[in-house]
Amino acid sequence: MMKRIITLVLTGLICIAVVGAYAANEVRFPSPEGLVNDRAGVLSEKTKAQLGSLLGLIERKTSAEVVVLTVKTTRPLTTEQYAVELFQKWGIGKRGKDNGVLILLATEDRKVRIETGYGLEGAVTDAYAKVIIDTFMVPRFQKGDYDGGIIGGVIPIAQIIRDEYGVELDFKKEGLDLSEYTVRKKKSSPLSALVTLIFFILIFGFRFGPLFFLMSGRGGYWSGGSGGSFGGGFGGFGGGMSGGGGASGSW
Repeated sequence: MMKRIITLVLTGLICIAVVGAYAANEVRFPSPEGLVNDRAGVLSEKTKAQLGSLLGLIERKTSAEVVVLTVKTTRPLTTEQYAVELFQKWGIGKRGKDNGVLILLATEDRKVRIETGYGLEGAVTDAYAKVIIDTFMVPRFQKGDYDGGIIGGVIPIAQIIRDEYGVELDFKKEGLDLSEYTVRKKKSSPLSALVTLIFFILIFGFRFGPLFFLMSGRGGYWSGGSGGSFGGGFGGFGGGMSGGGGASGSW
């Protein structure tokens, strides 16, 4: 009986690894067009212009790269897998600072993800990212208001980065009202951090094997993009890394 159970468990793990490897090979990530990438075609031109101006200002003032990406679906990957792998592929954030944030919206999946780089995990905590999603993003997405939902994610994150770096950002100049987007920051609990770590190990341990974690370094899988040209007139991001921190939501 025990032998049969062990056999079933091993078979299950092999299936998970095969399916994960197959999914990774099937995914085709888009090339970045800038800080705002509306691949699902759900944002208005006004919103894209406002966000592009604000996020460009944040990068100039702090060097942090906050990136918006909308897609129709992340399948066959989960939203979390897709966000981590795309973050790595694009190299969001500056190399050595890892100060990137990805706001990912999958319209057909009805899911949203905030993914943070290593360097901003202490500021944009998992708990705070979850508050932003549940309070400012999901309620608007439920009404089909993608513009409002994305803005509702960007503004609080911009405020956090502004305070983290101690700089001035003129939101009103960009035509954005802060009054309804201010919440009290919550610290991520040790339990939350542990759960995130376990999830990370399970997902990527099955997909890449145990040696993946031993061989991965700053020059390995998590080294991010090179900051080189992606085509289309955009020169790419700075080569930052993600540690799998952040939060997700659905509606």
